[in-house]
Amino acid sequence: MQHQLVCDWNPAPRRGHTIVRALLTIEGHAVSTASAPNLNIALVLDRSGSMAGDKLAAAKHAAMQLVQRMAPAHKASLVVFDHDVQALAEGATAADGQLSAAIAHIESGGNTNLSGGWLMGRTLAAKSRDGDATVNRIILMTDGQANAGITNRKQLAEMCRAAAAQGISTSTVGFGEDYDENLLKAMADAGNGNTWYIERVDQASMVFLEEIEGLLSLSAQNLTVTLTGTAAVRNINIWGDWPTVAQGDHITVPLGDLYAREPRRVLIEFVVNNRAAKAIDGAVAQVRLESDVMTNAGGVNHETVTFPIAANLSESARVEPTIETEVLLAQAAKARKDAAERQERGDSGGAANALHSAVAMLAESPQCGSSTVIREMDDLRALERVLSEEQATVADVKYLKQRSYNQSRGRARYDEALARPTRREAGEP
Repeated sequence: MQHQLVCDWNPAPRRGHTIVRALLTIEGHAVSTASAPNLNIALVLDRSGSMAGDKLAAAKHAAMQLVQRMAPAHKASLVVFDHDVQALAEGATAADGQLSAAIAHIESGGNTNLSGGWLMGRTLAAKSRDGDATVNRIILMTDGQANAGITNRKQLAEMCRAAAAQGISTSTVGFGEDYDENLLKAMADAGNGNTWYIERVDQASMVFLEEIEGLLSLSAQNLTVTLTGTAAVRNINIWGDWPTVAQGDHITVPLGDLYAREPRRVLIEFVVNNRAAKAIDGAVAQVRLESDVMTNAGGVNHETVTFPIAANLSESARVEPTIETEVLLAQAAKARKDAAERQERGDSGGAANALHSAVAMLAESPQCGSSTVIREMDDLRALERVLSEEQATVADVKYLKQRSYNQSRGRARYDEALARPTRREAGEP
């Protein structure tokens, strides 16, 4: 595990203060194939009546591809649920054929006992785990809402949090327009996993491959960033959608798993008192990184790294283009989330205005000519048109939320695949 830190600063609106921005990038190193952790996966698949047809077929095909990517030492359990819960395979390997046969014979049923399916998945994952170096993951797939068993969102999230504390994480996959994205996100956040949205059934295989490839490139688990501000700091703001825990004079940001194929980025903004900062040589904060790092010997080491953040405030301003671009994308993500929430409240005009303001902000930036920013503006304009014409669907809201989440969490590969084709790409005016 290694880190990079880039800082810049600008005068704050409040006289005598400076805004210091820090972009922290954390990269993981892939362990050797021979030392890669064994996977212990519990596939929990919704087979309720609403999944019948293309969605269930896509989920089964994607699950089959996941099984095909399993190494001989990897294990998987399979749980299906509707109003009832059934375990179809327990701690099976790809080679014995049990998983493939069970997946092939899944048929649709009745209601959605989501909690019962997850609980059975946790039980089987716990029974099949094998030592601290095993990666244990529940993958919950559904197109609906919890309408049987435990239905309370907070209680379901706490169940995932408790399982994560015991070394079993949870990723969630939502199909189509009807699933409860707020519930699935809460469960994945609490469970130290990922949340995915399948807007079109042809995206299912891509999502499953992203999940399994991430697990196969796992570099570290339980990664956290803790920031302790100096006496010069008046406020700390974490950009993005990361959960934060404030305690005393420090803020902890749990980042979950670190994959070698995709770094974690955390954008932090400090409001600093100039006089106080000069008295301590520009010291802004102390950073502590903690994680359980996979080793080439096949084990796990708990590692802690500490380093300072400082700014040379004798320079009136310093601008870093990489930070500027990251801030622009973070503001676009915030606008998407704001627009989605406004639309859910029935405020289509306010939602459209949020995206319009984001486009104007991007267009006025020095980075407006970059391909990344151009594509952001095109995507935002397309959704703005739909919202302003009051034609937005539930799928549009889910799309806005997932794109916002992806940017905040650095999910570049998946975000690129999820992004809808723009008019420019289609050759339309």
